[in-house]
Amino acid sequence: MKEIPEMERPYEKCEQKGAGSLSDEELLAVLLRTGTHGENALSLARRILYHAGETGILGIHQFNLERLQKIKGMGKVKAIQISCISELAKRLAKASY
Repeated sequence: MKEIPEMERPYEKCEQKGAGSLSDEELLAVLLRTGTHGENALSLARRILYHAGETGILGIHQFNLERLQKIKGMGKVKAIQISCISELAKRLAKASY
């Protein structure tokens, strides 16, 4: 597994520059917390966002638990985390202030 340079790691980047400085891949990697054997969280996040022709963060709403678990390295816990993140985003988008 290729090591991510310390200043490019999502946690460290967020701490130094704020969450707004993170890419979609980096945000998802922070939420996933860990990758899989031989793959870091950032690489896993990238594969999820662009799995099967998806177009990035907007495509994440198209995933259900079953489809998420078909992605190599995605177990039940990570699939549930992403499903809940997606639902939270939908609710935030609908909320009126």
